[in-house]
Amino acid sequence: MQKAPAQLIPSSEAKASFGELLASLSADRPVGITRNGRVVAILSAPEAEVKQANQIQLGELAPLYAKGSITWRDVEEQTGASFGELLVELAKQHLQLPRFTAEKRPAQIAAFERALRNAKRRP
Repeated sequence: MQKAPAQLIPSSEAKASFGELLASLSADRPVGITRNGRVVAILSAPEAEVKQANQIQLGELAPLYAKGSITWRDVEEQTGASFGELLVELAKQHLQLPRFTAEKRPAQIAAFERALRNAKRRP
C-alpha cells in the first residue's frame, strides 16, 4: 500500500537538490516529483524502514485498540498490519482484545429465530 506523496516538487528542483531530497525522505512522507504539473515519480524510504516505522506505530496503537478507543480498521489503515500482526503485538504488550456488546438488529434476531425453529423441526 503506497501512501500519497506528502510533498510535490518539480523535477528540475529535485535534480538540483537531489542529496537534500534523499536525506529528507522518511517512511511516512514520500515525495512526488512532477513534470509539467503531473506526478511522474514518487520517492520514498526503503521498504524495511517503512515496515519498521509501521511496527513502531502498531506498538503505539495496540493499547488504544485494546481499550476500544480505535477500531481494527483504523489500525489497518494507519499501519498496513494484518489482524494477526495486531494479535501478536497485543500479546507482546500483555493486552487483551477489546470487549464490546454487539447491538442486535431485528433482521439478525429474526434470522436466528428462524434457524432455531428449522433446527427443531429436523429429526
